[in-house]
Amino acid sequence: MSNRRLSFWTVAMVVFAFRLFAQPATLSVQLRTPAAQVSQPSADLSGVWQSLPQGGERHHFSTEQPPLTPWALDYFNYAKNPAIPMGRGRDELEPRYHCLPPGPTGLMLNPLPFEIIQSSKRVLLFHEHDHWIRQIWTDAREHPDGFPITWMGHSIGHWDGGALVVDTVGINPISLWIDRAGTPHSDQLHVVERFSRPSQDTLQVVFLFEDPKAYTRPWGGTKVYKLGEDWEIQEHVVCEEQLIQQRGFRVDSR
Repeated sequence: MSNRRLSFWTVAMVVFAFRLFAQPATLSVQLRTPAAQVSQPSADLSGVWQSLPQGGERHHFSTEQPPLTPWALDYFNYAKNPAIPMGRGRDELEPRYHCLPPGPTGLMLNPLPFEIIQSSKRVLLFHEHDHWIRQIWTDAREHPDGFPITWMGHSIGHWDGGALVVDTVGINPISLWIDRAGTPHSDQLHVVERFSRPSQDTLQVVFLFEDPKAYTRPWGGTKVYKLGEDWEIQEHVVCEEQLIQQRGFRVDSR
C-alpha cells in the first residue's frame, strides 16, 4: 500500500457514509443479547491463526450474493470489480486502502494472522493488521446503553459447549464494507460469531449478519483458520510510508 495516497475517493467514501448514516454517534438500536451469566471458558481457542486460501471466496463470507436492500445493492454494484465477480471490490473504494480501519468483519478476512488470548473475564483478538485489538467480554455484562459507536464495536460473549458465541453491535458505518468485495453495512449492523476448534490446528468461525438498512434478511457464512505453530504477531503499521512522507519525516544517515 506504499504507493496509495489519500485522494478524491477517500473524501467521496467518507461523505457517502456520513450522508447515509448521519446520526448521533451512540448505540441506539435494540438487539438481542445473550442471557447475563458469568461464562467460564469451556474450550481452549488460544493460538495464532491465519485464514486459509479459499479462492475468490477469501474476499467474501458467502459464495452467494447477500440479500441486499435497494440502496445496498446500488452501492455494491458500484463498488465491485466487474472483471472479477467473486474477487475484491474496487481498490480505490476499499476503506483500508485509505488508511481507515477495516472493522471487525473485514479483519477476519485479512490474510495477516491474529492471536486469540483467553482469560476468565474476556477474550482478546490481537490482529497483526495495524495491531487492532477486539475485546470480547465474557463476564456477564450486556451491551451498555449509549455506548459510542466505534471501529470495532462492542462485543460480549458466552460459552456454549465448546464454542464461544460473540455478539457485536455499535460498529462504525464509515468502515462501510463488511467484507473485501464491497458489500456495505450500516450503523444497524449486528454480528453474531460462533468460534469453535474442531481439531487442534483448526479454528472455525460461523458468521451471522443482521442489518435492516442493508439486508432484507439475516445471512452469513463460515470461515476456517489454521494454527501457526510457534508463530508470533509481528509489527505492522498501516500507511507507514504515506504517513512518513506526508509529515516530512526523513532519516539522515550522516
